Amino acid sequence: EAGEPGRVFASAGNDRDIHLSDLRASGGGGAMQTVTDALASAINVLEFSPDGTLLLAAGFEDVIHVYDLRHMAAPLASLRGHVNGRSKAIYHPVFLSGGQRIVSGGERTNMLTLFHSTSGDLVSRGAIDFNPTAMVDCGKFLLAAGQGELCLLKPSF
Repeated sequence: EAGEPGRVFASAGNDRDIHLSDLRASGGGGAMQTVTDALASAINVLEFSPDGTLLLAAGFEDVIHVYDLRHMAAPLASLRGHVNGRSKAIYHPVFLSGGQRIVSGGERTNMLTLFHSTSGDLVSRGAIDFNPTAMVDCGKFLLAAGQGELCLLKPSF
């Protein structure tokens, strides 16, 4: 299974490329796959879905790309519509509900946006009382943090 803990690793950065290493391939020496220019800007977030089949990439722009690790040539979905024109970055989007949804926060906004992870459809959007810069999926709940605040949310789909 792709994304198996301790076996598949992904890295990215200012070069806009995603590098995927699979230690199960090539006799344990690791096979490398690269997606060139995965985003138009530096990539600051990569995250595997809970089942290890999807990888999301986000950075200093208004799009989140979702890749199927079995077919990395092009994104499975491009999630748009979260941030307005004044925002320049997506902050730590995370998979929810077993990987079926992705929630995103962004620079200079108190909005949270919920997307369907494979279709890219916008599911819902709402505001909280601060700008969330980190989020953690806690099963049935989402923990959002930022600006010295914590908020425990129960997403409804």
